[in-house]
Amino acid sequence: MWKCWRALRQDAAYQAELADDKLKLIVQAAPLHDIGKVGIADHILRKPGSLTPEEFAIIKTHSRIGGDAIALAIQRVKEADHSSYPVDGYPLAFLDVARQIAMWHHERWDGGGYPDGLAGPAIPLAARIMALADVFDVVTTKRVYKQAQPVSHAISTIAQERGSQFDPTLVEVFISLRPELEAIALRLADTG
Repeated sequence: MWKCWRALRQDAAYQAELADDKLKLIVQAAPLHDIGKVGIADHILRKPGSLTPEEFAIIKTHSRIGGDAIALAIQRVKEADHSSYPVDGYPLAFLDVARQIAMWHHERWDGGGYPDGLAGPAIPLAARIMALADVFDVVTTKRVYKQAQPVSHAISTIAQERGSQFDPTLVEVFISLRPELEAIALRLADTG
């Protein structure tokens, strides 16, 4: 996926936000996107069928739980005597990107997402990137509630949501790298 997001640097609007050091932080922080699910009951997370509206409302709280937990970690690092950490350096920069991703990876380009209803470029770039990667992963991998779908289905799903759920520029670059996406999906496929 590194190559996918590096390709965005062809667009001047993304060059500064995707310098190698910033891109590295996004890649490192991405696995924490659903950290807030530790606050969600297992019977909801592992439910094999559709969620009720009440259960879905509970699931939606995972983004705020995760973002708030990482914000607390940031505060604790700042309060500790770590004079060797620059204010904007690692680990604070890492934690801030992780907080952005955890908190806002379910926001939508059109403003219809959660938890804050952010829209367009108000959604941090790291969270917009994670939103795409998360949907790709959800569609192409088996879950307790569904079978894995082919990469072509994931790409079609993402393309249909260009400009509504997803940043249209990110979608364009994402789709242009279909061979790499197929290779990643194949390499990470659960062969059971």
